[in-house]
Amino acid sequence: NAGAAAARGSMVLFMDCDCLPADRNFLLVHISALASGAVASCGRVAGIGGSFWDRFQTDSSMRRERQHDINGGLSGTSSNLAVLHIEFEAIGGFDTGYRRYGFEDRDLLIRLAKRGSIAWTIAAR
Repeated sequence: NAGAAAARGSMVLFMDCDCLPADRNFLLVHISALASGAVASCGRVAGIGGSFWDRFQTDSSMRRERQHDINGGLSGTSSNLAVLHIEFEAIGGFDTGYRRYGFEDRDLLIRLAKRGSIAWTIAAR
């Protein structure tokens, strides 16, 4: 929330500190999804080289992708999430009542989905 409050752009991109974009089109894919009318854009997360972490992240992303089609965008993760800044502010950002690991990103997506569509951007990995 502090980073988003200091941000001056029209979108805010959230990534986990151990994540890097897979290619140079990463940001363009998120921008395109937001420009098409979505209030947020979730992308895939993957590890490197077939390791346990790679398999875990790939499986999780595939599950989120399937769930996204069913529940309208509530299954993303904030480890790869772009949000229109104005929409993030309108819902009050992340709920600071979450004190332990988990579900603060799900809560954020539920509140964002009430304001508009959430895109699943396969190419933003």
